[in-house]
Amino acid sequence: MSDLRDVQHAYDTMAQIYHEHLPDLRAEQPVDRALITAFAEHVRVFDSPAVLDAGCGTGRLISTLQAGGLTVTGIDLSPGMLDIARSMHPEVPFHVADLAHLPFDSATFAGVMAWYSLIHVPPHELTDSLAEITRVLRPGGYFLTGFQAGAGNRILHHASGGDGGYEAYLWTVDEMTLALAQVGLDPIAWCTRAAQPDSYDGGHDQGFVLARKALPTSPGEQG
Repeated sequence: MSDLRDVQHAYDTMAQIYHEHLPDLRAEQPVDRALITAFAEHVRVFDSPAVLDAGCGTGRLISTLQAGGLTVTGIDLSPGMLDIARSMHPEVPFHVADLAHLPFDSATFAGVMAWYSLIHVPPHELTDSLAEITRVLRPGGYFLTGFQAGAGNRILHHASGGDGGYEAYLWTVDEMTLALAQVGLDPIAWCTRAAQPDSYDGGHDQGFVLARKALPTSPGEQG
């Protein structure tokens, strides 16, 4: 089993190659981009539409989120990926952090996106990471995740061509919606998209879940 150091090293090594091949959302399919648009529309109802791009990599989603009217903060495990993100978006605050230890106060964000970052969380740690995401969400806030859909795991190899690799985990949409519900995130939309040939899908179907953190029983904490 690989650990976070393997994942961090792999993404540090591949940062420039990753940025050259995936500079923005041009590799996403229309349904993928539609879910991101829906997420932004939901979050914009807040007076302060601050969102966390959790696992932002080189920041390829940030321009899209900003164009949707959102104020973005990014975190990633890889300092190398964040170096590129900072060069592309100097106005955005970035932090080196993992999903289970977010350096923010509770209820900081109106939205959190984990776009293909939960794929590196081992099954026995998924609940902890989702609970931490829930903690930093405001009541009524929204969460969107995308991931390779399926069962088991796959080994990804370093872009440098060296020995070894790191693990990525597959989830079914049913598994992800259940895990979200267990930490207080109510799924409101979910789907599986078929893998597309000659794309970054890796031959796997893709899963997406949009969820919302429950509002408190007393009014006045949203907006």
